[in-house]
Amino acid sequence: MFLLVKARFFLRYRRFSVGLVWHLLNPLLISLVLYLVLTSQFRMEIEHYGLHILLGLVHFDLFRNITTSSIQQLVNNGGLLVDSP
Repeated sequence: MFLLVKARFFLRYRRFSVGLVWHLLNPLLISLVLYLVLTSQFRMEIEHYGLHILLGLVHFDLFRNITTSSIQQLVNNGGLLVDSP
């Protein structure tokens, strides 16, 4: 299973040097936009509201990406799992 994850990671980012940076910056930028929009529209008085948004978004994206990617990998590489001892 580790080899599948390693191969998938290198296949995803082999041609894009900016890909890994974008993968890390994407949640930060979305959190910033959500923070600015929600605080300007709904006058939030919650302490560390931006941190709450960022952590919730990171956890949701992590769960979504892991679930989607693992199901795709199991379907695409099912022969490896059947043939393994």
